Amino acid sequence: MYKKAITIIIIILTVIGIAIVSFVYFSEWIYPEFNGSYNLGGGFYMLECEKGRRIIVRGCSFEGKTCYGGIQLAPSLQEQYDNLGNMTEYTIDAKYSERWIIVKSYNISRQKNHFYIIDKDYNKSASKGGKEIMRFTDSTEFVKNCKYRKIDLKW
Repeated sequence: MYKKAITIIIIILTVIGIAIVSFVYFSEWIYPEFNGSYNLGGGFYMLECEKGRRIIVRGCSFEGKTCYGGIQLAPSLQEQYDNLGNMTEYTIDAKYSERWIIVKSYNISRQKNHFYIIDKDYNKSASKGGKEIMRFTDSTEFVKNCKYRKIDLKW
């Protein structure tokens, strides 16, 4: 009687263990958001890092469909950390379209939001004097630049 109950418990725990391991492994392919990797299209990703804070990267390190690293774009490494290595700025949110990514970040030391416009088609617009990343500390200037570029993305 007890042997049968113990056998059933072992089988149940084994099935649960296999399910957990399978989920963790396959989440890199099926659900990359579980691992903090949000695809913004065109090879750009929003990644969760320490304490749930986020950064925007051009992805170059992948497991399955999950991006684990890349060239950091917003905030840049110089803007993200101070001279002592303390985090000073991180991404709050990002919205994207086929061509554009808009980013809202928070600067801890200044206690205010900063904004970014990232042009996914930078290589095409560079010949026309375009910039890949535009940073704004003023929300009015950010909105004006979004209207000028006909970026119809909202928070």
